[in-house]
Amino acid sequence: MAIFAATDYFISVNGVNLSPWCRSVDLPHKAAALDATAFTAGTKVNLAGLKEWSLAIGGNQDYAAGGPDATLNALVGGAAVTIIVRSTSGADSATNPSYTGSAICTPNIALISMLLGSRPAFVAAARNRPISAPSRSESPSPGK
Repeated sequence: MAIFAATDYFISVNGVNLSPWCRSVDLPHKAAALDATAFTAGTKVNLAGLKEWSLAIGGNQDYAAGGPDATLNALVGGAAVTIIVRSTSGADSATNPSYTGSAICTPNIALISMLLGSRPAFVAAARNRPISAPSRSESPSPGK
């Protein structure tokens, strides 16, 4: 795989492409480590626990229709939405896999985040909904 500068990520939330506004994206996928150490063990023993994933994005705020404010504000406290992230805006492939999952928007949405004289920004977070892991696809899919 070639090393590249992150200048063309694709980030879709609830069918809205937020890539033109985003400046950062974080999509961690992890599992809890459960301590299963018994008294006779000489070394700590861990078991893989429940998995979880989340999405955090941040970028330039825009209050126009279809922008981050209108898109994200409407999702807080609502039903789960589809999230898609790719490392470039190109089609899914072995070198540009698409990560798709169903998530709920958490209360960490900062609709206004700025200092005097700075650019208006937004920060948003989403967490996996129950029974949902992000799927990894290397094949182009309609609408993605």
